[in-house]
Amino acid sequence: MYIGSNLDIQMQFQIDRVQRLVWSLALCVIAALALFYTYHVLDEFFDYQTVTHLTVRQNASLLLPSVHVCPKNPDSLNYDVLFSDIEATLGQLAFESKKDILLYFIASCGFINTNVNLWTTERTSSVGHLVDRWMGRRSMVEMFQFVFDENGLECDDILADCVTMNCCERFRPHYVMLRGRCMRLDHQYQNGSGEPSAVRLNFKKPGGLLIDGAEQRQLVVYLGDEWPEVGIFPRVYITENDFAEAMLRLRKVKMMSRGGMCSTNPHERVQS
Repeated sequence: MYIGSNLDIQMQFQIDRVQRLVWSLALCVIAALALFYTYHVLDEFFDYQTVTHLTVRQNASLLLPSVHVCPKNPDSLNYDVLFSDIEATLGQLAFESKKDILLYFIASCGFINTNVNLWTTERTSSVGHLVDRWMGRRSMVEMFQFVFDENGLECDDILADCVTMNCCERFRPHYVMLRGRCMRLDHQYQNGSGEPSAVRLNFKKPGGLLIDGAEQRQLVVYLGDEWPEVGIFPRVYITENDFAEAMLRLRKVKMMSRGGMCSTNPHERVQS
């Protein structure tokens, strides 16, 4: 009995020594890895020292984002001129045929809400042939300029009046992805806070005989930056007799340059 007990004690002692050795090695490896990564983190920190510095400044004026006012549907056009041009090329046509020609052309320019995707294959093919005949030798660019630049939305078609400025002296035509020709406000500052200094826009109902058969009751307002490109968000839908208010805050983030990897030089901005 005593011999067996001594053997058990010796075996247990050897197992405990092995376990202690394994755990000691594991702890040493973990400690070495921790020291290794700590060294590299601190080394990188001292090589590329950065700091988060927040500065809150109250400005006397605030540059507003660019404001883009668009009809919900891209069919606010000068129909008299366009229908006359269609008939001068194709002869007398029913209103529905002329309507389909313009809808097809608007959709081919990448603008939405024309519902041509619901047409049958036969109707699409037939209208496509009419559009080709109407265009004739005119290029797509020439037709785009004729339909939208020369006979598209104008400022006084969509803006009734603006508080603190003359609408049509400040708003300029601009194309927004999917929406078509819109009106854009750039470089507008708000001086002071509260309602007296706010920019207030009052809208009209632009024409839209092709899609809804009546004046459009809904507009879309997009907010952007100083660059020509306009994202489809953020946006606000304005319906007839609605009142919408937007409160804006400006935050500017300036990153520190880092050894050839990034730069604050505006001339090195990546062009889209």
